[in-house]
Amino acid sequence: MLYYTHKRGYFMLKTIFKATSGPFLGLAVIMTVITFNNLILASENSAKFDSTELPVLAIDLHDTALERDSTVAIKEILKAPAHGFRFIKGAIKYKKAKNKGQTEANIEDYVIDRAKNKDPEFAKMVAKTVSCFKPMPGMIGFLSKLKQAGYKIFVFSNIGPKSYAILSQEYPELFNLFDGKVIVKQNGLTKDHPAAYKFCIQEITKNLGYIPKKIILFDDLQNNCDLAKQTDPIFDAVLCQSNSRKNLLKSRENLLSLLENYNPKLKLL
Repeated sequence: MLYYTHKRGYFMLKTIFKATSGPFLGLAVIMTVITFNNLILASENSAKFDSTELPVLAIDLHDTALERDSTVAIKEILKAPAHGFRFIKGAIKYKKAKNKGQTEANIEDYVIDRAKNKDPEFAKMVAKTVSCFKPMPGMIGFLSKLKQAGYKIFVFSNIGPKSYAILSQEYPELFNLFDGKVIVKQNGLTKDHPAAYKFCIQEITKNLGYIPKKIILFDDLQNNCDLAKQTDPIFDAVLCQSNSRKNLLKSRENLLSLLENYNPKLKLL
């Protein structure tokens, strides 16, 4: 379309040059340039998509947008060995309770709530230790391209508020790409329950000011992907397999493939 517009502008310019001469030539050239620029602008505007017609992305954080950085956790534990030992004991108990289905809390709240000594320094150390994540390789560039294509992107996570605050301050280049966040923990939920997905719809709708036609979940747990689609037909989902770089890239390709059905412009990215 843009090539055709350039071609049409060229022939228009050539025709006017042939048909005019003398003092009228300068005016004709000016008018032609203005017309030509307007044609280009019109063609570019027609190629843009209405963002309200596009699906909204709900991106998980842990093992999807972020990968674990164990060196951070080790450094925090070594800074205060007494606190570190207490944290390790609490983490072991948490894992056992989680496996037996005895708790729905996240590890941060579980360990802090069960600490006998309510030491604020211990709570701070736990928050930093469980926040030992960094952006997944290529994630910042990947989300940037989706933003350029017109997509609205939201965090949808079980993360604790303290950990979210720490990570968003540590990696603003990633978190500034999100249009909003849905932290189900703040509503007393986890993504194990259908209510979390209904809450996600409510929060995204409130943020955008309109009900999206589709919300696409990008999550590393198959159970979450399945539950989202079972809860409400507004959801579609793509599994993020981040256990290897090859699988991670394939997962992103799967997401792009699904999005191309809604926005062919994405093929140019």
